[in-house]
This record gives sequence, structure tokens and C-alpha cells, in this order.
Amino acid sequence: MGFILVASLVIGAASGIAQHKAAKDSARAQKEANRISTAEGQVQDRAARARAAREKRLRRARIANQSKQAGSGGSSGEAGGLAALGSNFDRIIANQRGTEFTRGKLSAANQKATDAEARFNTSKAIGDFGQKALGAYKDYKS
Repeated sequence: MGFILVASLVIGAASGIAQHKAAKDSARAQKEANRISTAEGQVQDRAARARAAREKRLRRARIANQSKQAGSGGSSGEAGGLAALGSNFDRIIANQRGTEFTRGKLSAANQKATDAEARFNTSKAIGDFGQKALGAYKDYKS
């Protein structure tokens, strides 16, 4: 009976260690996935801002060209069009930065959840091992 008790404890301990290692590996992989996702989002946001800036320059040139062709260069209409263009550009940039900020916060929250799950799994493995050890000891003594 003593051999069975020892074998049970060894198997329980090995299982707990394997669970702990798997939880740590999972958390590490999740961190890497979050890092990659965040970096990819930042690249997309920078590209979108560059496209918006390029579009703003093109529209500004188009407005100025149309005003000159109509003989109203420097008019209030041209100034209003350029102001609206600047306002729209600023709104687009603010929305993109808000999205980038939200994406970062979401990534951090997901990482906290993964870390908590890993701690839970480790605690569960320790608890299961303790229960098995006590059960085996009780059976051994009976």
C-alpha cells in the first residue's frame, strides 16, 4: 500500500508541475500574440494617418486650383473649404488615435485575464494535488 501512496503522490506532483508549465507557456504565448496584435494595429493606424494626410494635401490643392480657375483665389469660400478640410482631417486622426488607445487597453485587459487564468490553474493544480495526497494518506491509514 505504501508504494501506491508514493506513486500516487509522484503522479499528482508531476501532473501539477506539467499543468503549471503549460499555464506559463500559454500566458507567454498570449503576451506575444497581444504584442503582435498591438504592433500590427499601430502600423495600420500610421498608414491610415498617412493616407488621410495625403488626401488632405490633394484636396487642399484641388480647392486652391478650383478657386484660382474661378478667379476667386483667397476668397472666403476657399478659406471655408480649407477650414472644413482641416477639421475633417483632425477628426479622422482623433478617431484613429482613440481606436489605437482602445486597442492597447483591450490588449492589456486580455493579458490580465490570461495571467489570472494561469494563476487559477496553478492554484487548482496545487489544491488537487493536496486533496489527492490527503485522500491517499487517509486510504493508507484505513
